[in-house]
Amino acid sequence: MTVRTFSAVDLVDIYEVRAAIEPLATRLVARERADVSPLDDRLDELKAAVAAGDASGAAMAEFGLHEELCRLSGNVQTYDAYHLLSGRAQLALSLDNAGHKEMAESVAEHAQLAEVLRTADEDTAAEHVRQHILGPAAGILNLTIGPAQSRCQVPEICG
Repeated sequence: MTVRTFSAVDLVDIYEVRAAIEPLATRLVARERADVSPLDDRLDELKAAVAAGDASGAAMAEFGLHEELCRLSGNVQTYDAYHLLSGRAQLALSLDNAGHKEMAESVAEHAQLAEVLRTADEDTAAEHVRQHILGPAAGILNLTIGPAQSRCQVPEICG
C-alpha cells in the first residue's frame, strides 16, 4: 500500500483549484437564488461535531457543506470537478481546522457563508467564498515546508 504525501506545492494547488471552483458555484447559486436550506443541514452536522469535540467529524461536515454548495450550483461539471478533488480537499480542510484556535470559529464562518448566499448579489457572494477559502491558506502553508512560493498564482496564499 502506498500512502500519498502532500507537499506545500500540493496544498497551494488544492487551494488554487478550490478558489476557482467554489466562487463559480457560489455565483450560480446566488444568480439563480437557489434554495440553500440544504446547507443548513450540513451546518447542523458541523455544529454537532464541534459540540462533541470531534475534529474529524467537523472536517467531514465542513467538506460536506462545501460539496453541497457545488451541488446546489446546478452545474454538473462544477460539482464533478469539486468531487474529483474531494480527498485532497478533505485533507486541506482538516489542516484548516487545525489552524483554528476554536472549532467554533469554523461554525461561525460557515453560518456567515450560508447567510451571504441567502442575501448577497452574486459578485459579493463569490468574493466572500473566495476569501473564505483563501484566508486560511497562508496559515496552512506555514505548517508546511516546501517550494510553494515559486509556483503560487494566488497572492492571498503566497503574499
